[in-house]
Amino acid sequence: MKRLLLVAVLLAVGLTGCAAQVNEPCLSWVDLSDPADAAEAADLVIIGEEIGPDGTESYFGTPGIATVHRVHVDQVLKGTLDDQEIRVLSVPESACGTGPVDRYPNGDPLDVSGPAEYFLTDDEGQWRTQTPSAGVMMIPADGVLPWDPTGPTPSPAP
Repeated sequence: MKRLLLVAVLLAVGLTGCAAQVNEPCLSWVDLSDPADAAEAADLVIIGEEIGPDGTESYFGTPGIATVHRVHVDQVLKGTLDDQEIRVLSVPESACGTGPVDRYPNGDPLDVSGPAEYFLTDDEGQWRTQTPSAGVMMIPADGVLPWDPTGPTPSPAP
């Protein structure tokens, strides 16, 4: 009986390991490099500064895959927000294929220093970047916003 139980446990563990190896489809992300497109797609646009990382969260059903950052809010340009500090999940690349995944192959978009414009999506009460590469645009030294709701948007750099 013990031998049968051991075989059943080993079989269950082996099958669970195989389930983790299943190929997942790779996601295609919309191009939101144009500030006007990013603003239109966003639920919230703010001017703020990243304070620092604040742990990890599950995303795509994978525990701890997404980094969360604290962001100080200086100004709300689109949407409604009463908080002076928010938590923002940095959307990682999908875990497609069977090999290890570089969660942020182009760098974590929230790992920035200095004032930036944040284009965020409300994902069931959690603010998140729009894609693995879109959601944050640095404000240049001249102070011209990438997207300004009161005026024309500068053209993106070639």
